[in-house]
Amino acid sequence: NSGAVLLFSSIIPRLSEYERFKPYIYGINFALEKWCAKTKGNCIFIPTFRCFLECGRPMAELYSGRDGLHLNGAGTDILEACFQQALSTGYLVRRLHTKRIRKLAALPY
Repeated sequence: NSGAVLLFSSIIPRLSEYERFKPYIYGINFALEKWCAKTKGNCIFIPTFRCFLECGRPMAELYSGRDGLHLNGAGTDILEACFQQALSTGYLVRRLHTKRIRKLAALPY
């Protein structure tokens, strides 16, 4: 569906083996953000990664104690808040409005 708008959340940091995977996560998030920017509003990148860091390290209290990979209830709440903020700031509405104007301008009248 060419009219669909997709929201992409960045990959959030892993608590376990953070230093090992950090370069990969940053690289993928950077590439994903750039790719979303090239879609001219069809894909929107939400930088949720930052919400899970404190002083450059993942906040342990947001992850499951079992594996350090999956979020616990508090981590899930933070992720939800990131999406709520992205949807409520008007950013998505402005992007959709701009996309609609471009589409209307391309119609032959």
